Amino acid sequence: MKKKLLALFVVFAFALGILAACGNSGGGDTPAPAGSGGAAPEGSGAVAPAAGGAEYTFYLTRHGQTIFNVSGIAQGWCDSPLTEDGVAMAKQLGKSMADIPFDKAYTSLSGRAYETAEYIIGDRDIPLIIDKDLRETHLGSLEGTLPGTDTRSTERIMDYEGGWHDVGGESMKDTGERVDRAIHRIIDENPDGGIFLVTSHGGAITGYMDYLCGYHNIAGGAPGEAWNEFMATWKGAMPNCAVSVVKYKDGEFTVESISDVSYLGDLAPSPGE
Repeated sequence: MKKKLLALFVVFAFALGILAACGNSGGGDTPAPAGSGGAAPEGSGAVAPAAGGAEYTFYLTRHGQTIFNVSGIAQGWCDSPLTEDGVAMAKQLGKSMADIPFDKAYTSLSGRAYETAEYIIGDRDIPLIIDKDLRETHLGSLEGTLPGTDTRSTERIMDYEGGWHDVGGESMKDTGERVDRAIHRIIDENPDGGIFLVTSHGGAITGYMDYLCGYHNIAGGAPGEAWNEFMATWKGAMPNCAVSVVKYKDGEFTVESISDVSYLGDLAPSPGE
């Protein structure tokens, strides 16, 4: 019992140390390692459908568990390292996805997403490209706040267009549209199609899924079975290292799965954990 309390204290103390760097000012992400591809281009909006019926498959993957996740601290554009469990989860994805022939990998510039991508890629020769439009929802001045604040209130999340605007942040609608720009940019940059790993964040991927086929349905498709199952099973809370698969062809997106944790094997969480 004493060892467990000591471990929790160490995690909490480490989180407080990171908060000193994050502050409550909506600070920037931890930079990804040198040689990671540099700054991503600004969002360029939607593009025309790829010519020639090219097919695209996107494996949108949330990063592994972080110290802030364990501590219940909202990260947003702030960052914190993967925990030992987070590293184990990312490595397990690497094993489970070893046979998926990724053409390229794209990642948020947050260190937690970049590191997750590296573990998935392993020693394979797959280009890893940073796109800042894949980062998490910006929570403004509430970023890095401790549990008990209104940072994660249901009201803010459900205020689809308002969100965190009043504190200098984004809404889920903003995030969904931003991720959509990143996905369309990948399509535009790869006219022959392909299979792509995309490592991002729970709020960002959920916002994009909502954009495509959820209740708000910005993209125009009917709410799909995958979205309904996600909401019924996970109540909108995407687990670490969950994988969502989206396909694109001839100007149309198909959502095949949302928040699939089967790639984690024995490390997969159960709903409510």
